[in-house]
Amino acid sequence: MEAPELPPVSPTPEQSLLANLRNWTDVFPWLRLVKVCRVAGGPVWIVHSVAALVLWWMGLRLLHVDLGGMVSDDGYRRLFAPSSFEVVGILWTWLLALPHMMAFVRVGALLTAGREIPSYLGTWKLVGRRLSLGALILILPVLSSLPFVIAAWVCTTLASWLVFAQPMADWVSMLWIVPSLIVAGLLLVGAKAAVPLALVSLMTEAKPDAMDSLSRGYEYALRRLPQVIGYALVAIMMALPVLLGWGLVLLTAWWVAIVSGAASGKVMWLLIMTGAAIAMMLITAMIGGVYLLLRRSAGGQEIADVWAESEGWIAPPMPSVRQNKLSS
Repeated sequence: MEAPELPPVSPTPEQSLLANLRNWTDVFPWLRLVKVCRVAGGPVWIVHSVAALVLWWMGLRLLHVDLGGMVSDDGYRRLFAPSSFEVVGILWTWLLALPHMMAFVRVGALLTAGREIPSYLGTWKLVGRRLSLGALILILPVLSSLPFVIAAWVCTTLASWLVFAQPMADWVSMLWIVPSLIVAGLLLVGAKAAVPLALVSLMTEAKPDAMDSLSRGYEYALRRLPQVIGYALVAIMMALPVLLGWGLVLLTAWWVAIVSGAASGKVMWLLIMTGAAIAMMLITAMIGGVYLLLRRSAGGQEIADVWAESEGWIAPPMPSVRQNKLSS
């Protein structure tokens, strides 16, 4: 006599939750940012970053740009002066920074998703195809805030013309000027976080759109600001040991240069540029991972869901079952 079949036991909520947990990254997804530190050990990317930073510095020197004047309190006065080169310096900076930022956030996003470091040539080919969209993302915040700036200027001008209605005209115009300036300021300040996040969206989607990528960047930067700050702090804490390790390596290299008699100002300068290039590369790559974490918390899309082109890989043919039977 056969034993009666027992009804299946439904799992408890705790068992269902634990059954879906495969590793610690399912519980703490920000642990995936540890994988981004691998880019700081890639010789090809390190050499390229140092070369790009040296090229940027040489370009500013050739343009006679005062590096301190670009960040001083009255730098904006010299920035737009006809006899100044600061405008050219900023354009030169963005000309080099934009493609490198697009490449590094792509590498960081793929490493966060659990992939390997992408191909160097394949990454730069993708950057070349989407560079125009990246440039559009840079200028869209300025274009979006321009109508509000014009509206504030028009209201101010009209209020100054209504001399017979002063000061009532000033109070009425402020009802339009203040909101316009607040919106313009919000767009420009939010762009500091929205533009890097938008570049990650641009480099991780199969069919990207500049407007859609920028809207995602603003959504994550403004509506999820506490999460942005939290993930940014986690990324900095994870990158800090790697940067301290590289600092120790470069400091030891400088000591070896002193002992061997090879120390000079140029050697020290190049060591400093190497450390700065590695730091900027790693922090920029972390932005790619932070974007995937924000995307997961916003829409529930999996972190591993990142578009990657095949890069020419062809799957091998499947073995035939009939052939296996004959060989056995």
